[in-house]
Amino acid sequence: MQKKDKKNKIEIGTIKLPAQEVLVSKYPYDLKKEYDFVKGIDFDIQSVPEDPRIQTSIDKFILFRPELKKLYEFLQKEVDFYVLNVLRSNNVKLKINSSWVAKQVNGSRTEPHVHVSVVDGCFYINVPDKTTPLGLDTYNCLGVREDFFIEIENGDLVLWDNELSHFVPQNNNKETRYSLAFNTSFEEQFDFSLALYDASKKDKSKDVKYLKNIMGEAPGETTDTIIKYIHNNNLRNAKNQLNKKKDE
Repeated sequence: MQKKDKKNKIEIGTIKLPAQEVLVSKYPYDLKKEYDFVKGIDFDIQSVPEDPRIQTSIDKFILFRPELKKLYEFLQKEVDFYVLNVLRSNNVKLKINSSWVAKQVNGSRTEPHVHVSVVDGCFYINVPDKTTPLGLDTYNCLGVREDFFIEIENGDLVLWDNELSHFVPQNNNKETRYSLAFNTSFEEQFDFSLALYDASKKDKSKDVKYLKNIMGEAPGETTDTIIKYIHNNNLRNAKNQLNKKKDE
């Protein structure tokens, strides 16, 4: 709302820029097979019983598993739709790369954070009630935070700009909440992420040891490690060095 400064005759007020656009869509198939699958995978073990953080799957590329092929195809299709119709770009292709299942037991939560990604996605497999919505927030230049909550249900997919940090309130339900989160990168970077993924699956891989030497950390140790490589300013140089090492 604007008002006039009578002395100087200047219009004073604020202008609010358009908000970020977030896409919410619904998985059109039954989720029973996916639900049974994620309940049977291995998860990171919390360091102490009182640790409130959500547990994540050991496999940080879970969508590459054949059991989730149909879901992967649906999610990638929605990412394509988001880029074209929400981000309004017809010359950019984003690909899903790292992905993991989040297991939120009673009493656990996540604090506001961002990933190393372009567009973030979260798919909801089992949401016990409405008390754990997806929280998105922005910060102004003074660090003042404004929260926005999106109510979600089983089968919902939410896509948003990675510049928005996100969080999940505490699960107060005795039933475990399961979701599947993923990061995206530009298509031209995707082949390199797959190469790093393959290397990370080989315990004695020389490629992994070499990457650890030049990057400081072997892929597979944290959720975003491989994606950090992809977005690193020295990506091209690192890839060339890796190929050179293979040829030796």
